Parts: sequence; C-alpha cells; structure tokens
Amino acid sequence: MENQYGMCATCNQPLTDYQIQFERRVERMSYLPMGDAEYQAIVSVLYCEGLTCYCSKDCACLGIQKRLLDRGIKNTGGSIGPVTSCAKCGSIIDMTQPHVHYVKMEVTVKKKPSQTSLTVHDEEGLADVCINCDPDGALFAPTEQSEPIEHTIIPPVRA
Repeated sequence: MENQYGMCATCNQPLTDYQIQFERRVERMSYLPMGDAEYQAIVSVLYCEGLTCYCSKDCACLGIQKRLLDRGIKNTGGSIGPVTSCAKCGSIIDMTQPHVHYVKMEVTVKKKPSQTSLTVHDEEGLADVCINCDPDGALFAPTEQSEPIEHTIIPPVRA
C-alpha cells in the first residue's frame, strides 16, 4: 500500500503527518508605517512551490543544504527587508519587487478526501534570491498586477 504522505527526500523512509517541508516562493513585500522608525512588513506570496519533504530535522538539515548548494545558493537566513543581498550573486534585492524566498517549515499535515491542510509549527527563512538568478523567477518580474495567494503579517520591526 502506498504511503499517503510520500517518502522522505533524504532517507527514503515513509513520511508521517509530521514533516519538514522545503518551499520556494516568489514574494513581494510591502511596508506600512507604524510610528517613529517602526514599520509593519506584509508578505504577498505570488507563487509557492513545495520542493521536498523530510521525516526529521536531521534529514531536512542534510537535504535542504544539498539542494541549496545544487542551486548555487548560500543559506543566508533570509530577510524581511526592505533591502537584502541575493544569496546567489550578492546583488541588492528591493524586496518590494518580486524575488524568490526559500523557506523551511515544520508542519503537521491533515489529509481528507477532498482537502489537505497544514498546521505550521515553525517557519524559517533560508535565503532570498533575485529574479535574475532564479531559473523560473523571471516569469514573475513583470507581474505587478498579479493577485497574491497569501498575506502574512510580520510583527513590527524597528528600522
């Protein structure tokens, strides 16, 4: 019988409802002033792609690092901006423009016949990459009118 959750991308063991997921997102940030030198960062996710799933933190650590290195990307920890450096070429990224963000999420998956839902326990930004360095990201460069698929409010940050 086939496992409903798939197999771990590192050790090839069956996954359970607890997983570590590795995602590639095309995002655009916006910033709302919150007072003296504070702002609220809002993430608009234009596209999201699940790259791999892992059974444990150990497997995720090995697998994600390898996949980032295979893409020529350094694990720089990601940023909420408003500017950051590309984890591949080092150029400046204006985070209000579409860019690629790699993320690791610790989740519990709930599957029903017509629906799959995730409970996210932890999320960690791994790297931001400019549109020019991402093989598929250029498709999103001219899409200023794209409808975001998700909004995430991030707590206020001091500038």
